[in-house]
Amino acid sequence: MRQILSSHVISPREVTPNWRKCVPVRFSVCIAIAIFTFTPASFAQKKKKTSEPVIPAKPYVKTVSEPKVGIETSPQLFYVMCALWAAGYNNEANLGSLPPEWVGIAQKMIKQQGPATEALRAFYKDHEHNNRGTTLSRYISFAMVAGPAPDFQLTVRQEEVPPDVATLEDFNEVMAKFYAEAQLDLLWGQIQPAYNPLISRVQAPFTKTVLGTTGYLREVLRSDSPQTFTVYVEPLAGSNLTFRTYSDRYVVVLGGGENLNVDQLRHAFLHFLLDSLPLHYDAAIVPSRSLLKIAAVAPRLPSEYRNDFTGLYAECLIRAVEIELDHLTPDRRTAAVDAAEADGFILVRPLLTQLDKFQNAEPSINLYFPEMAAAINVGEETRRLKDVKFAPAIEAEADTPVDAGVLAARTEAIEKERNLEQGESLIVAKDAPGAQAVFEKINQRWPGTPRAVYGLAVSAMMQQHPDRARELFQSVAKSVRAGAPIAPGDAGVVAWAHVYLGRFEDLDDNRGQALAEYRLALAVPGAPASARQAAQSGVQKAFQPSGSGPTN
Repeated sequence: MRQILSSHVISPREVTPNWRKCVPVRFSVCIAIAIFTFTPASFAQKKKKTSEPVIPAKPYVKTVSEPKVGIETSPQLFYVMCALWAAGYNNEANLGSLPPEWVGIAQKMIKQQGPATEALRAFYKDHEHNNRGTTLSRYISFAMVAGPAPDFQLTVRQEEVPPDVATLEDFNEVMAKFYAEAQLDLLWGQIQPAYNPLISRVQAPFTKTVLGTTGYLREVLRSDSPQTFTVYVEPLAGSNLTFRTYSDRYVVVLGGGENLNVDQLRHAFLHFLLDSLPLHYDAAIVPSRSLLKIAAVAPRLPSEYRNDFTGLYAECLIRAVEIELDHLTPDRRTAAVDAAEADGFILVRPLLTQLDKFQNAEPSINLYFPEMAAAINVGEETRRLKDVKFAPAIEAEADTPVDAGVLAARTEAIEKERNLEQGESLIVAKDAPGAQAVFEKINQRWPGTPRAVYGLAVSAMMQQHPDRARELFQSVAKSVRAGAPIAPGDAGVVAWAHVYLGRFEDLDDNRGQALAEYRLALAVPGAPASARQAAQSGVQKAFQPSGSGPTN
């Protein structure tokens, strides 16, 4: 079921896989990477290291023959959202936000019973994030890369699995059993016709957004691009708009209600149009890279931009275009620019100046961008930003006094989490040296942070330094052996540290000590299923790297 903007197709762009819009990466992503990238040489301590070059996997290229911009429904998304309602993400208090046709389905899911449903609820509880939006985003991402029912097998290669989906390991099996038990295929068949009015409601504002943005940018959409922009209408996903990118796929999920946030929809579509320009014209933005050091200290700047200048540049360009499209009064325009700069988006101001010139030019933004980027006076901007005052990470409400110590602690906790997510994102990107540098800074400021120490161990393994990795895994495990409590977010790294220590012992022919480590991993409260499975395998049979001969 699809509504198409048939008169508009998209221009070709070179976009690399980009998980910047995905949810924050947590410890389980490191685990997933560890499972699939550690080679026999990673474990070789006293054995000869391999000198053969690592041959990168061929990029996954998906042939796209569908129109590039459109509105769709997705049975996988519907099934997964049904599962979330059954799992307890929503309850009867949330029914009022649904269109009438979906209320009955949600009620049925809330009351659903059976062994598969109970397993689903247990899985959800074990994987629930303390941020509801993050939890929802993980399951939406799963639906976007899952194949059709009844198996829900992922449609991307392991190295292309989005980081937030990696946190839901084995969910396809849970989902397949629930799908059968709840007879979701029958519900989908019944509800399909009800989507048509919702799609029609979204069509007009979406068309206006596409025409308004492409008209301002003088951008012609073409059919020979691998990029797609799809709006999925799914009331069970809630009224908030969710935006994600998966390589060349730009995805928006919304409920289709009357209160559509057009500004968020436009922001997402501008990412689709503009993200690739700083990547494609990298040479044009190189002179401005020194400004990243200034922006990186802004407390409110999202962590994904602190080491990603092309991403920061694209976001600043998008915000500048939005200010132009809003036709603000001079006072409101100044306030909007000041607010963006206070949050760390320091290129909005100079890019707005260049956009004023762009309006009087003739080329499209795709052709004009190099000239616009080259016109930014980096020296002048550096001097202007020398005394810039960035907004604090958290501001207390005017009528709600907050103790200064409490506010400082909350601010520091946010900063620590951002740094951890940044390091773990670099692990996912297979940038071991970059991850190591980030985790070392975290460990210097917050010594003994289990996720940081584990991240250092993972980066050491990736760089073929097994001795150092072993020491670091031991450091993670020792904190628990000394009786320290395990925080819920650290259970995975502690369990996996024991698993890898067991594997090291197996390679040293210390089977007794290896078994002890595997059993310690199994004893970690809240350990993820993947770690428990790996530990159980270690108990049953001594570890051997792939490609090795039998150990017994």
